[in-house]
Formats: sequence, structure tokens, C-alpha cells
Amino acid sequence: GSAVALNGEGSGGKGSPFPNYGATGLMNLGNSCYINSALQCMVYLPMLRSYILSGQYLSNLNSENPLGTGGKILLEFAELTKQMWAGKYANKAPQRFRGALSKARNKYATTEQQDAQEFLADMLDALHEDSNKVKKKPMVPPLDDDWVEKTALHRVGLEAWRRYLRRDRSVIASTIMGQTLNRVTCPVCHHTSTSFDPFSMLSVPVPAFEKMMVRCKILRRATSLNCPRALCIQSLVRPKQDLDTFSKSDLESDIDMDLDADPDAAPPSAILEQYIVEVSRLSEIGVLKASLAEMCGISAGALLLCEAETTPTPSEGAAFIRQNPFVTYIPVNEARPCAELSQLGNEGAEGSQGDDPDGMVIELMAFELTLKEWPSVQVFAQDLINGSFSTKSLNGMDLEDARFLLEKQLYGHRKECRRFDLRPERIINMMSKCLWPRTTADFRRGLRIEYLGDRNQKLPGTVIDVLVNEDNPDKTKVLVHFDHLASKWAEKFTLDDFLQKKIAPLYTKVTPRAIPIEGTLYHRHSGHYFGNTSFLHFHNEWSMARAGAHIMAQAARFLHEDQSTSGGHWIATCQRALGKAIDIILDIDKAYVDRVLRDCDDKFVYKKPNDQIKKSTYDASSLNDLLEKKNDRNLYLFTLCN
Repeated sequence: GSAVALNGEGSGGKGSPFPNYGATGLMNLGNSCYINSALQCMVYLPMLRSYILSGQYLSNLNSENPLGTGGKILLEFAELTKQMWAGKYANKAPQRFRGALSKARNKYATTEQQDAQEFLADMLDALHEDSNKVKKKPMVPPLDDDWVEKTALHRVGLEAWRRYLRRDRSVIASTIMGQTLNRVTCPVCHHTSTSFDPFSMLSVPVPAFEKMMVRCKILRRATSLNCPRALCIQSLVRPKQDLDTFSKSDLESDIDMDLDADPDAAPPSAILEQYIVEVSRLSEIGVLKASLAEMCGISAGALLLCEAETTPTPSEGAAFIRQNPFVTYIPVNEARPCAELSQLGNEGAEGSQGDDPDGMVIELMAFELTLKEWPSVQVFAQDLINGSFSTKSLNGMDLEDARFLLEKQLYGHRKECRRFDLRPERIINMMSKCLWPRTTADFRRGLRIEYLGDRNQKLPGTVIDVLVNEDNPDKTKVLVHFDHLASKWAEKFTLDDFLQKKIAPLYTKVTPRAIPIEGTLYHRHSGHYFGNTSFLHFHNEWSMARAGAHIMAQAARFLHEDQSTSGGHWIATCQRALGKAIDIILDIDKAYVDRVLRDCDDKFVYKKPNDQIKKSTYDASSLNDLLEKKNDRNLYLFTLCN
């Protein structure tokens, strides 16, 4: 930045407190702080300052050099240096120098902010050309490669510098400039070319300290291990079907293994944990994340690293809202260096300053992905990639058929939503086929489809409304909303579009999205947000019921039971009610899927054409009534706890 006036006087103010040390400030002339900073550095270069104050520059002034400024920059810089070291002024407005600079270099004529390093490089170049003793530059041939290879390196450097001085000989070259050694090797012929290049400035990193400490809190996903009361695994285990299609013993018993094995399982009481990691300031944030993942046992791909942003707390509202300020979290860019974390504005946070005055502790927050794939599905997918299955081991069954039957067996399992989360892509495809309309009377809301339009368009979507034509039922249409597009792009389709295969069952040609949907969870009371936000993740093809159960399961993390307080009993009651509500929702969702896929037990069913699959006529309205009836009691308990 610009130097401030030392005694408060304006331009030309008298009385420098240190007359023999060039203690003269430069006044800001409209965003000229970058110029003032560079000039203050230059006038304190001892040999350059002596060259100016002794008047020697006058004998070397090169006003005819077309690469310079006609000597104007050198003259104005010399005059300014003399005034700053005269000991007469506490501050000075470099107006004459700024005027000469604006005429010589147009980009510095405006009041816009510029780069100080770029200005310094331009100044050194201008002073070099204005004081260049070589009036007419001769042609200097480059060094011969054969001679360079046979000659000692220090002699090559001396010869390169001697040749440079034949064209460029000034006070800048003598006191500021140097040479860098460059070697380039051809990867094909392995020939190495060696050269010395002049420089007047080098950029080097100057970190305040090499290492930095990062304190990171981790919010884990809710499971039956860390929320045992709300997410305990009830004894409502449904009979397990036999997958006799698989002859591999490890895959046949895989589901039983899932019930006890979870390599990334958190400790029983772990919901919110805190870790302190020491990292290099120059390493990427991704390295910090990898170190954190190794310490906490959560894979780096399942961690979302964020920085905090606190919102001012409203003066009105309940006391607990004022005591719990609203904090949002913004994911950090893992490609950034860790040194940039010190610029997040949390250095002044409580506990951020360590005992070491040269160090600091940076506060971050990490969220575990709230989804975890079944190990059985992961094993199956890896075997598909490795080609471990053979036609004989599958008893002639197609791989997609095998994957569908595996998903069908796991759907609604007692550990679903509590330990693992299934991606039911093939189940949704089969349900779309089973519910596929043959007549307009078969149209129903919620049907998942894909649009196969012109120009090779393949868009997944959902039927959100049935537009019944009472005068002519054959002209009844459906309104389809396409995934990841705004509602204004929704389109209407007729039965002909279905029959002509312009509309097809979901995942006929569309590739399922592997990236889950991410949502942000907020806490709000009486119109005010409070507390810390968190993130939730959903598989793209979950039903609303399954997504609702997932939200309720992850909400269990915020129901902390404390028997020492009067509210501990009600919190425990709310935890049990929450778990029961999840059970009811998953039961109803499982029952609906089972009813629709009742005739899909054939092990070769998945690859059958749509018109060969028996259509389901099941009406889910009765299940909605059953869901509402069963949850009445739980809603009452939630009201009491609130």
C-alpha cells in the first residue's frame, strides 16, 4: 500500500523525523498505492540510490534509445529520489513523476488499480534503457552448442554475460540484473540445449510458516451404531428369498455378511467428532482431506469439506435462536493450496490462535456422505468389472437379470436406511415396465419414463399430471416433467407417443446418474433460521417415501438424549417414535414395490421386452390410507415432544 504522511501535513510538508534515512511518504494520487510501494522499494536500493544522488546518471542519459522513454522517466525518478532523501519533507505528492509516467506508459494514465510487480518490472526496464551506455546495439551471435557442451559451465556463463553487455550496459544491468541457467532436453533424441537468460526480478514464495494446523469437525451419517435408540434394527425381518442362481459361495452368503460387516463403521457413539491435522501450507486442500480421511476412517470420496459462514443473529425471536447463530457451510475447492485457508476469515475464531505466535489453527467442517452402498452390490459390480462371472456360474442367467434379483432381495431389508442405502435402478426400470400404459385409462401420476426425441435426445422424466379429456378419453394426455430441467420445459404427450416408443420405460436407453442428489438441511423456528446447516444425499431413483425415511433417519443425529435434564424422557420417546415412523414408511414402500413386481420372480424377466411383461393394475391408494392410519400415533408423540 502507499506510505502515509508521517506528520499529517500535505504535499511538501516540512520536517522529516528521520532526515538522513529517506523517511518521506508518498501521497496517493487516485489508486496509486501500487506505484508508491514500488517506488519506496527502489529508492532504498543502496547502489541505485548512490548512482542517482551522485549525479552520475546525467553522463549516462540515453535520450535517443527507441526502446526507452527518451530519458524522461530516469530524470523524473532521479528528481523524486533527491526530494525523498533531502530530509526536508515528511510526505510528497509525486505529481510530476506520475505525469511523465502516464505519457510514457499509457496503461498507468488512469486511476485504475494495477499490479505492483508488473509496474516494478516496467520501471526497471525503462531505467535500464534510459541509462544504457550502448548507443547503437550490435548484432551478437548466440553461443555455439558444440562449444557449450565442451566448455565448463562457469565459463559459459561468463561468456553469455559478456555478450549480453555488448548490447545492454547500464546501472540496472550492473546492480540489479543476473542470469538464470536453463536446460532443455529433447525426449526423442535426448539432446540437451543449455542457455543463460538475463533477469531483473524473481518470484519466490515466502510463507509466514511452513506448517499449519487445521481443526476439523466431522458430522457423521446417522446409522444404527451411533443412533441406536432411533435407528435400532427391529425384529421385523422378512423371509429371505434364496438366490440359487448364484453358485459362488461368497456371493450367496453376501447378504448375511452385510448384517455384521461394515469396514467403515463409526464407533458406537460417534456423531460429531473433532480432529486436528498438521499440513504443509503449500500442499493442496485435497491432501488435507486425504489425511483427515485416514484419521477418521471415512473414505475421502465420502467427505465434503466446507468452510463456515455465519449470518448475523436477529435481535428478536426466542432466546435459544439468539444463543445458536445461523451458520451455513460452503464446500471448499480441493485444488486450492492450504495457505488460502488462512484467508477464510476464521483466524480470529475462538481457539484459532495457538500457543505458537507464528502459527494458527484453522477451523473447518466436514460432512460424511449420508449414503452408503450395500457391500453385496459393490462386490457384484466389481465382479462384473473383473469378469469373474461365467455363464455356468449364473446358470445361463443374464447379468442384468442377476443384478435385478439382487436389488429386489435387498429392497426394504431391515438394515436399509439404518446401515446401507440401495440404488434401485433396475427395480425402477421394472416398475416402469409393469405400470406401462396400454390405454389412456392406465395413465397414472408418478410413472417414470424417458423421452427419446429427435437429434438423439434421451431425457428422463416423471408423469406429474393426467389431463383427462372427458369428451374423448382417447385424447387424454399426460404432463411430463423432465429431470434437472425447469418446470417451464414440461411437455404433454398422448398415448400414441407411448405406443410409437417416443416415450419409453426409464433406463431403456438413458444411463443412470451415479452422482446422488445433494440437499441442504436447515433448522427454522418462528420464521428464523438458527444453528448449523448440514447436507443430505439421495439416490436419484428413490421414491418420495424412501427419501422421507432417509430424512427422518438422518434427523436422529439431532435428538440427543440427556437423562440428567427434565426433557430427557421426552427426547427418548421422540427417538422411539422416529424409529417406528421409519419402519412404517419402509414397510409401506416395500409392500408397494412387492405388489407391483409380484409377477417378476422369473430369473430371466429383466431383459424381456416391455410388451411381454405382465401389466400391474395395483392401486396404491389403500397403502396411503394405511400409512396415514399407522402414523397417527407417532404424529401425536412428536407433538408432545415439541
